[in-house]
Amino acid sequence: QQQQQQQPPPQQQYYQQPPPWQPQPWQQQQPQPWQQQQQHGYPPQQMRASQDQMFPAPDASEHMAMEQDMEGRGPGVPIRVSETPGLDPVDGTPAPEAPPSGQSRRTAKSKKSSAGKENRALTPVEEGKEDAKSDYSITSGSDYSDSYSDSDDSYYSDDSETRDRDRQGLGRNQPKYVIRVMLEGAGPMDLKNAPARIVAAAYEGYEPARDASGAPVRSRGPLLEPSSHDRGGAARYKWRARIALRGINVTAATKLVLELHAAQPAKGVGADIYGHEAVVGPEEVVAWAHIPVLGPEGVPLSGLQVSPLLQLPLMLSADRTMRIEGSKVEVRVWVEEENYDKDPTPPGTPMVAGAIVAGAPRGISAGIGGDGAPAWLGGGGATALENEASKKEDIPGVPRRAWREVRHIGAGKGEPYQPGDGLVLCVDAARFLPPNVTITRIVGRVISAAGEPLAPEFVIHARLDSLAFSPRYHARQRFATGRWNNATAHALLQLETIEKGTNQQRTVGYVVFPFFIDPETGEPPQSTGAKGYRLREGGYQCQVYAASEGAGSGFDLREVISRPKIPCASVLIRNLVATRADMPANKAVPQYEDGAYDSSSMYPTAVERRLYAHRLANPGPPVREVMLDLARLTFSPSVLGGMTEPDLERWMAKRLERPQFANDRPLNYRRSDVYAAELGFHVAIDGASRLTKTAFHVAVQSLFPPGTFYANKASDDVVFTQQPDMASSLDAPVWRDGFQSRQHVMHEPNMVVVIDVRALSGRTAQPQGWTLLPVFEEGTEYLASGAFQLPLFQGPVQLPLLQDLVKSQAEGKGVVDTISGWLDSKKVKFTPDKASVFVRLLEDQRLGMLPEPAGPNTSGVTFPPYVGEKLEPAFLKKAAGKPYAKAIPRGSTSEEWVTENNALMAAAMGLPFHRGAAGFGAGGDELSDDDYSDVYTQQTGDYTQAS
Repeated sequence: QQQQQQQPPPQQQYYQQPPPWQPQPWQQQQPQPWQQQQQHGYPPQQMRASQDQMFPAPDASEHMAMEQDMEGRGPGVPIRVSETPGLDPVDGTPAPEAPPSGQSRRTAKSKKSSAGKENRALTPVEEGKEDAKSDYSITSGSDYSDSYSDSDDSYYSDDSETRDRDRQGLGRNQPKYVIRVMLEGAGPMDLKNAPARIVAAAYEGYEPARDASGAPVRSRGPLLEPSSHDRGGAARYKWRARIALRGINVTAATKLVLELHAAQPAKGVGADIYGHEAVVGPEEVVAWAHIPVLGPEGVPLSGLQVSPLLQLPLMLSADRTMRIEGSKVEVRVWVEEENYDKDPTPPGTPMVAGAIVAGAPRGISAGIGGDGAPAWLGGGGATALENEASKKEDIPGVPRRAWREVRHIGAGKGEPYQPGDGLVLCVDAARFLPPNVTITRIVGRVISAAGEPLAPEFVIHARLDSLAFSPRYHARQRFATGRWNNATAHALLQLETIEKGTNQQRTVGYVVFPFFIDPETGEPPQSTGAKGYRLREGGYQCQVYAASEGAGSGFDLREVISRPKIPCASVLIRNLVATRADMPANKAVPQYEDGAYDSSSMYPTAVERRLYAHRLANPGPPVREVMLDLARLTFSPSVLGGMTEPDLERWMAKRLERPQFANDRPLNYRRSDVYAAELGFHVAIDGASRLTKTAFHVAVQSLFPPGTFYANKASDDVVFTQQPDMASSLDAPVWRDGFQSRQHVMHEPNMVVVIDVRALSGRTAQPQGWTLLPVFEEGTEYLASGAFQLPLFQGPVQLPLLQDLVKSQAEGKGVVDTISGWLDSKKVKFTPDKASVFVRLLEDQRLGMLPEPAGPNTSGVTFPPYVGEKLEPAFLKKAAGKPYAKAIPRGSTSEEWVTENNALMAAAMGLPFHRGAAGFGAGGDELSDDDYSDVYTQQTGDYTQAS
């Protein structure tokens, strides 16, 4: 009885050791490491339950016999004898102290723990001895102290099995993670044909991260030959291999160190894992790199990460490190929690195309083999793997040919820039320009943050063998920065074209690129005399900002970068130190798919994810063909027949010349994309003005055709505003609902958006006026996008007048002509107070280019032609009224009051309404793009942005 009381509970001990019904160690096959974990560690609850039913718990005497049997002291089990006294006979480690006679090892340990409870000092169990159940570690160990607190809840005073394992770093309750690394490639390196591999190691600060056994956490990739060489003979490597670093406690200080190991060819060093003679010798570290596991926001960085390769020695604590010019390593990193219920791939086992690369001793390559080696090994497999990887997507729906997620790690972390070094700006190409461009050129200059010119203008023309919508330039511009001595220098690039359709010169947009970066802030320096700044070296994918009317020849960089961005459009730039620009690795223009350009500033918005597929399907004609089409409009066939290609290039340059670096004629973005029904368009009703009633108003929008809401009260395509701005007045409300999406709407020449303004009076929705918004430009398939102030007509919506639009369409008349006829014949009249609504219409391809809600002070808001210049001042008059905030009854919040009024409006109009929900019939199918906010407020009668 005393022995039974001293022992742990029978069931707990019963599963700690292998049950007696299993074969003895000499009778069963040695299990794999993960199988050992399942048998000796924590079996699933289902397994425990089934075993409890099949095999009842033994009594104390059976436990004693079973423990003796498993510890080598029972009958029938050979006693292991070490040749060296005190050492384990298997691995030569110090043997554990034998327990007293009549006690099991667990009982002795339990008594030892009890003794430690009194002394408050314990000698920690050495890691990797008794409780280690695997050939590799799961979690990291830690250093233990010799003294503990006096609390009864002391961590080491708990005798439970879980606490005992956690104490040694082997428990599952520790928050451990797996760092998964996809080794993409590296180079160029002057290694000739030497095979190479990447060995990854986890560091916590400046010290290596260690596992439960105290060993550094490391994992190596496959050893492969170079996949290609550049013009100078430098080797480039493509691995496409996965490795994993397990059991790591990831913090903000965790770093991933990447060592590039190279093996020299050698004969006669033995056979590889396939029985073939090895062809490589020992490996040595030739370069290294390091990247943080977590980004600035505390989350892992997504996409392809590109880091420069550094010269030896490997010293994380060094203040300065020397780069290997032009050499980089490319990886992808994921972090996930350790899954103990899943049979893990042993850490350090690289994966290539889903297959495990077997380890090879003495640096023998698993990727270099002869006959009998797996198909994915060797040089031929690398091309297939690369082609397979190109089909993948960094984000769903966007192929890597359209956009690849690349981040340059360590940009701006090198040596401080010396102005005397000079720099070279490489303008390589543009991507996905609007489809109404033809021949293009780039006019650039270097200016300071204050707008001061620092260098003369330069002009770059598109190459004739490139595509018009994604032209290549392959231009290099060298600057002697010693003359500037200005840390705020920026490159301002202006894209110009001959617009398709008008044959006029237009500005496509602008690119702003800062040359230098502050290593402390990661932003461009703020002062012209800043010290210690770095060159923003490397390749970058830069966004294109839209042009605007009447900006003149002066430029404010802050104003330019605040403009809307042209969806999908970008320019590829490389910024190089002049002394390194002529190296073979920098002379060649990289392909976009190679990941040479940092695309972190071009993360696709929601509309770009939908649009990239259309851009890929319509790459545009070659520049040479477009140039010939323009020349045919200028020269007669006889003259054109006598012109050579250099003559046409000189004519193209002359055709694009401008007298001044100015921005006064932007591209007509409305004609950039033909309407696509699958993408649709968006309508926003932003506000109203000079309404008659001082009441709660909503604006209802629907389409005609079909116009079913006014024919039979169908509400499938009906949306009404639900979010009034509490600071706006009741007779001039501002609605914050933003754009409402209309997708899969077929093109109809006279299609209109019917806008019906209603006022809540008791439980009825009284009409306050209505108007029509034409959807398409007359006679075209282009959307009539823009911001408009539309006058309201008196009374309710008249269905016979809407049906007249169908007749007009058959007669070839447009919407504007039809409405003008109604006004002339007195079929409709403007409201007496000259009320109006402010709306925006935009095709899906350009969503984001009208971010500012339409209002009385918004630039670019236009009246329809039938209003006339004489009546416009009457609609522009402001009227001050009672604000929404003062109409809220006592005891109610603004949210409750607005929700109740919306419900009453929906009931009065026969529309479905769900409290707290949004959708067609409830006024809410709101498209919210992460990059464009539609939250605004009204102050003193003006529309201003609330940021």
